[in-house]
Amino acid sequence: MDLKRRVVEIGKEVNPSEAEGESIGIEIFGKDTLAVLYKILDRKIVAENNVNEFYESAFQELVNIENDLYIVDSTEYSSMEIDTESDLKVAELLVLNNLSQK
Repeated sequence: MDLKRRVVEIGKEVNPSEAEGESIGIEIFGKDTLAVLYKILDRKIVAENNVNEFYESAFQELVNIENDLYIVDSTEYSSMEIDTESDLKVAELLVLNNLSQK
């Protein structure tokens, strides 16, 4: 793997001028890494009742215990965060607009 694409820090505290990208919320993990992630999430959610933390903090723990995570450049694809019904309507219009231009 390209070490330049290796994730070293994840979080809201990362200085944007030092960041190389932003998660769009789509991740894929191998089964071994996923097993470790499930243990981290189980501890955080079930044992510690820590339900108000961003899920990416579990990814940071993976990195901290030497599980390599790598980025994939998705800039050629359209994406947006959808948190509200209004966001969904904007996304639908963008998709429909994009389809009509093809």
